[in-house]
Amino acid sequence: MNHEDQESPLVRCALSLSQSLANSLESYSRLLGLEKEQQSLIETGDLEGAATRIAQKQELLAAIQTADQHLQEEYKAWLEVRSMAPENLRERLQEQVDNLQKVISEILVIQKSNEENLHHHADEIGQKLKEIQQRRTAHRGYQQRAAQDAYGKSRYYDKNS
Repeated sequence: MNHEDQESPLVRCALSLSQSLANSLESYSRLLGLEKEQQSLIETGDLEGAATRIAQKQELLAAIQTADQHLQEEYKAWLEVRSMAPENLRERLQEQVDNLQKVISEILVIQKSNEENLHHHADEIGQKLKEIQQRRTAHRGYQQRAAQDAYGKSRYYDKNS
């Protein structure tokens, strides 16, 4: 490309979109990594570690949301000039879009799995809490019975003394 081509709106638009796609791919790849870590932590029962990953994901998602808005604006601008772009440039940008979509699709699959596993663990934790509560109730019943028996015996001894 000569200097004039590099300054054309088409080239500037394509380069800007390409850079935004690369930045988004990097951010979504980090999110994918956090999702995989969370998945592993949930599977091993480390719910505290999973909660930490969720907090980290929330921070990253805030940054991704801003970047996605910028990317959408650039993509709209690209659509206006896309038909004038050479085939190889369109293919290269489409490849970046496809790569980003693959990562996002993988994230969505893992997120769904993580949510299901967390719900499963929530049910499991709820059941354990219910069992603990039942044991406490039974234990209190035994304590009350023991206290009544002790009171009855002490009253018996007081009468016979």
